[in-house]
Amino acid sequence: MIYQVPQHINKDKIFIINRSEIEGRLEPVYYRPSIALLERKIRSLSTKKLRNYAFSIAGGATPKKTEAEKYYSNSENGVPFLRVQNLQTTGDLSLDGCLYINKETHSGLLKRSQVAEGDLLIKITGVGRMAIASVAPKKFIGNTNQHMVVVKTGNTDTSKYLAQYLNLDIIEKIASRHSTGGTRPALDYPSLKSLPIIEGLNFSTSVFITIEQPKLIRNIRV
Repeated sequence: MIYQVPQHINKDKIFIINRSEIEGRLEPVYYRPSIALLERKIRSLSTKKLRNYAFSIAGGATPKKTEAEKYYSNSENGVPFLRVQNLQTTGDLSLDGCLYINKETHSGLLKRSQVAEGDLLIKITGVGRMAIASVAPKKFIGNTNQHMVVVKTGNTDTSKYLAQYLNLDIIEKIASRHSTGGTRPALDYPSLKSLPIIEGLNFSTSVFITIEQPKLIRNIRV
């Protein structure tokens, strides 16, 4: 006889999965039925993954604060050094409280993570919301630390679409599902690049995706 979870129990808190369904992850939250079903629905509607839009993906580093005179500068002479708090769910980049590194650090130690106009910036580590995304504005020149990545899409409009898409609550749930690390969650590159992308959404209206039907809406509760 196959055991069944009693009907009165919340099946999103107590559930059974088959051994064949285990994907290498052992955290129970990863297999929560509502989020697993949600991801299957999104992937059934998607035509591409994030990797299909990325010519390159690179992360930065944080120069030592103990050697501030060697790496850091001011707003007049330095280059903006972006941190997670500079990303916004609106897709716009905020420079409030921005740090600045000197040009030597920007073109030397952090050459790999340089940020330019139209680049897509995505949060990949830290507590709170995962995969917050923003786009570098016109004529922007900057750099970033290791808690986000710079995605070169080659097209500003593409970056803006992806930022709005990744900032949807429903997509954030999928990104968070694939993060690891417990109290310091992180979304690794393979997981980031495999995020499903649904093309052609109109963000000027509310956008939803329900589990029950493939209707597009903005905020989902699961």
